[in-house]
Amino acid sequence: MKQASNLGLGLVLCGILSAAAAGPPYPFQSCFETASELHDVPLDLMLAVAATESNWDPNARSHANAHGIMQIQWPGTAHHLGVERLTQLYKPCLNIELGGRYLREMLDRHDDDTTWALAAYNYGPARIASSPTLPAGALRYAATVEAHRARIQARNAIELLSAK
Repeated sequence: MKQASNLGLGLVLCGILSAAAAGPPYPFQSCFETASELHDVPLDLMLAVAATESNWDPNARSHANAHGIMQIQWPGTAHHLGVERLTQLYKPCLNIELGGRYLREMLDRHDDDTTWALAAYNYGPARIASSPTLPAGALRYAATVEAHRARIQARNAIELLSAK
């Protein structure tokens, strides 16, 4: 029952803040900002995961049955996060909030080690937990996210400098 109330809170907060945004530099920027604050996950990390997972496509669907901008796996991860209908994963702000919550879980589980958290996000926490070392594919995924993150950080730095 607690998951359902968290789900509702996430929807309300994402809806309010997305309506107030004007001209965001990234798709669904205000949704990312809200989820980042709500779950204490760095904004640039969340943006980088979305770039890697779906290339910002809120209608993305993978061969692994992951859906939406943050590629939430159906039904396993979605049900874990309190989602009862597949169609909910195609609501961008909700999907972003779920992705932020799940990423926070993975960061907590791996003592804020971003590489391990990203590997668990992508491969699934059980597959990563049972391995003493990260699989090559998980390392490639984490490196791809970090490359996107570096580009996002560089873009943000340029925007700050040009605003002065």
